[in-house]
Order: sequence, then structure tokens, then C-alpha cells
Amino acid sequence: MDIKQIKVSDVAEVEAGFAWKSGLFSDNPKNGLPIIRIQNLGGNENAKFVYYKGEYEDQYIVNNDDLLVSLSGSFKILRWNGPKALLNQRIVKITPN
Repeated sequence: MDIKQIKVSDVAEVEAGFAWKSGLFSDNPKNGLPIIRIQNLGGNENAKFVYYKGEYEDQYIVNNDDLLVSLSGSFKILRWNGPKALLNQRIVKITPN
């Protein structure tokens, strides 16, 4: 059986997260959207969000059922099941074509 290798970019869009300005972080959920950091991915219910009160581009928005992959620390792949949030650096969002 031959296994065909393809590039992920041939079957999906890959969006890298953004390095948000920490000076615009807040602990208050009323101040903006949460930022998905690696500690917010999978299994750590105690990981608190930080909220971003600055401007952002729509490409960094993560919605329920978006596929996320962490690129540092423990390699994690998961389907996001959280609030609408912003994609942080060292995490990518994969959207199938």
C-alpha cells in the first residue's frame, strides 16, 4: 500500500497565532476577548484566561469547533470547546478546505 504524502496547506488553511501586547491584557472578562494560551488547551480547567482590550484582526478569532495545535511545550491537538477567543502565538488554527 502506497501512502501519499501531501502538504497540510493543500487540504487546509493554517493560521498562526499573534504575539499580543501584554500591556493590553486584563484579568476582567468585561475588557475584551480571552486569549487562548497553551495552558488553556486541554485538561487544565484551572488555567485562567487573560483578556485582550486592544484591536485585533478577524483572522485571529477562534470559535467553537475550530481545530487548534500547540507548537511548543507538550504537543496538543484539540477541537476548541470554549468561548469565542483570540489565537495566541505558538498555537495554530487549522481550517479544512
